[in-house]
Amino acid sequence: MADPTSTTLTPEEQTMTQTPLTVDVDRDIEIVRAAPGDLDVVNRLLTAAFCEPPLAVCAWLVPDRLSLEPVMCDFFAILTRAAAEHGRILLATRAGHPIGAAVWFPRTAPLPDQPDYPAQLSAATGEYLPRFQTLDEAFETRHPHSPHDHLALLGVQPAWRGKGIGGRLLDHAHARMDEVGVPAYLEACDLTSRELYRRHGYEDLGVPIQLPDGGPQIFPMWRPGPGHAA
Repeated sequence: MADPTSTTLTPEEQTMTQTPLTVDVDRDIEIVRAAPGDLDVVNRLLTAAFCEPPLAVCAWLVPDRLSLEPVMCDFFAILTRAAAEHGRILLATRAGHPIGAAVWFPRTAPLPDQPDYPAQLSAATGEYLPRFQTLDEAFETRHPHSPHDHLALLGVQPAWRGKGIGGRLLDHAHARMDEVGVPAYLEACDLTSRELYRRHGYEDLGVPIQLPDGGPQIFPMWRPGPGHAA
């Protein structure tokens, strides 16, 4: 495995940037659960999804373009390690190669405390720590208390955007949640992702989060489970 702080794709992963003219997401795309050994690939995939080109929230978190990808990759690594232990990571694969990922945390019961999270966050983000702390505080303030599953991250390789991969990941997770009647919550980081989530049953949960110092808006969203009120 490549160093997790490197966002350079391996030759095998680079082949997946050459998308076919058409793709049948139901036939060609398989959804699998990531194994612990997949985390380096997941981190690089998410970094490419969020940083090529940079989403507004990422550019706000790390204004220096040269630092952006390594810092975000290290930050994603904190979340994916936690999800591998306490949540689940779903991969959208084509011919066995990951092209999309979704990171979920169950919030139907309290998650275990992460006493080393502040130290991990400081080590990962360095001089940009205050903005990551601001984002965490804003998210925590708005996070609903009722039981749900939380979609912390969803990303698709840039070459595969617009082909239904994100929707396929959502549908797979929602089918499981609907079987047991669990709602879902997420924070959409821009209007494009907000529209994707609206098409999959999410609605705005209150007013947007406005990040300070000229930062973008983030949109908390809620998807009721069967039998739950919106």
